[in-house]
Amino acid sequence: MKKLSLFVLLITIFLSACKKDAVTSAYDTSLSKFQSFNKSAKKGYTYTAVRSYFAWIHSRVETKITVVNGAITARDYVAYNYVSTPGVDTLIQTVAEQWHEEGAALNSHDNTWFLTLDQVYTTAKKDWLSVDPKKNDISFETNNNGMISSAGYVPKGCVDDCFFGINISSITAL
Repeated sequence: MKKLSLFVLLITIFLSACKKDAVTSAYDTSLSKFQSFNKSAKKGYTYTAVRSYFAWIHSRVETKITVVNGAITARDYVAYNYVSTPGVDTLIQTVAEQWHEEGAALNSHDNTWFLTLDQVYTTAKKDWLSVDPKKNDISFETNNNGMISSAGYVPKGCVDDCFFGINISSITAL
């Protein structure tokens, strides 16, 4: 029984190390793809960060960031609510809030996304991907032509809207 317990412990440690190495490798490859993209786009791009809350309030928030020469120049924000209608199987989407800011009004709204992709990659590595894998499920996805599409973690045992990180639906050169 002692040998079996030791074997299970060793396998668990090995798998945790492999997953962390896989995330680190995916991150490094993705960062390299972003750096190439950023250079070819002459540091001009847009990306859209998305957050959905469906456990209790059925909503979705999209923040489109425009970056020129490595600096944020505009933000577009849309918050949607999803409402159910009796007798209808699908939810109806309505716009709850929407705004655009640039120039002097840039960053005039609170509690919204305000990072360049360079900063997103730094934050991902420093904050979201470096948490304790024994206490958190860590994920990193690259569905934007090899660039970051999701990075973050969910504390183990959490069941409702527990994701800490970012989801990016699109990255486009200007």
